[in-house]
Amino acid sequence: MNYIELIGGYIYFVGAGSVMRELRKQAEVVAETDAPVLILGERGSGKEALARLIHTLSLRPLCSFESVNCAALPGDVLEGEIFGEERDSHRLPGFMPGKLELCENGTLLLNEITEMPIRLQDRLLEVLQAKRLVRPGHGTAVRVDVRIVATSTASSGSAVLEDKLSAELYTRLSAYTLCVPPLRERREDVPHLLSFYIDEFAEHYGVKPRRLDPTVVKAYESYSWPGNLTELRDFVKRYLITGSHETAFPLDRPESRDPIGYDCLMWPGTMSLTAPPSNRLSGAASDAGSLKSLVRKVRSEAERNAIAAALESTGWNRKAAARLLKVSYRTLLYKIDQYKLESSGANEIARGFLRDA
Repeated sequence: MNYIELIGGYIYFVGAGSVMRELRKQAEVVAETDAPVLILGERGSGKEALARLIHTLSLRPLCSFESVNCAALPGDVLEGEIFGEERDSHRLPGFMPGKLELCENGTLLLNEITEMPIRLQDRLLEVLQAKRLVRPGHGTAVRVDVRIVATSTASSGSAVLEDKLSAELYTRLSAYTLCVPPLRERREDVPHLLSFYIDEFAEHYGVKPRRLDPTVVKAYESYSWPGNLTELRDFVKRYLITGSHETAFPLDRPESRDPIGYDCLMWPGTMSLTAPPSNRLSGAASDAGSLKSLVRKVRSEAERNAIAAALESTGWNRKAAARLLKVSYRTLLYKIDQYKLESSGANEIARGFLRDA
C-alpha cells in the first residue's frame, strides 16, 4: 500500500497508520465544501501538508494556492500582503493586489491565524461575510471568492479566551476543525517516514541511502519526537551526512514539552474522529533520558534474546552457541554473565559445562 502521497512541490502527505488514514478521509469530506477550515496541531506536525491536500482534493485544484505566515510579518506588512496596498507613486505606481485577490477561486492558507492582529481579523471577517474586498486607498470594491484555510498551534478555545483570536472569526473559521496529531500519537508512521526521507534526501544531496538497523528504527518509533516532522527530517539529513544515528541525533533537539489540548470538532456537535493529544506522553516516550539510552536498551534486549535463543537451541552448549552466533567463546561467556542468563536449573547448567568441555 502506498502511504506517501505527493500533493505538490516537495509537500507530501504521509499516512501509514489508522489515525492519519482517518484524517485523510476527513480531508476528503471537507474538500467537497467551500467552507473555511481551521487546522490545529503542534509545530512541525504537517498542518500545511493537510491544507494543501484539502486544496488538491477540492473543486479548486487548478486554481491558485497561496500561503501567508501571520507570525512572520509585522501588522502593516501583513495587511498589505493579504488585502493589498497602494504603491509609492514615485517608484511603483498603482495598486498592488494582496493574496485575497491573487487567490481568486483558489485557496488562501493563513498560518498561525492567532498571530494576526485583531483589527486585521475583524477586516478579514468582513471580507468573508460580504464576499468582497474594498481596496485600500481608493474604495474600489472587488468580488472575492476564496477559500480560507487557517492553522494554529494554539488551542482555539484558549486563543479566544486570551483575546488572540476573535470569537466572531473563530465561529466563521471553525465550521470544520481538523486536528493533525503529533508523531507520538501516530507511531506507525515513523518507520515509513524514516525510510521515505532517507531516500528523498539521499537523492536530493546525491549520496548513497544509509539504512537504519531495525532495532534502532524500533527505538525511534518509541521516541516522542517533540519537534515532530521537522525534527525527524533534520535528523535524517544529519544521519545521511555523518553516517551515525547517535551523532546525528542530539545536535538541536527541541526540548520535550507537554502537548496542547486541542478542542477539535468536525462540525458543531460532532466530535472529531481524530483524537486530540493526551495530556501526558505515554509509554517509553515519557521516560526520562535520551534517545541514545533508548536505542541501547532496545539493542540490549534484542542481543539478550538472540543469545538466549542460541543457548536454548544448542541445549546450553556454549561453544556451539558461540559458533551459531559467530562470536568468540570468551565473548559469549561475558555476555551470559552480563545478562545474568541461566538455564532452567542447576543440573542443566552443570551439564552445559560438561558439554562445553
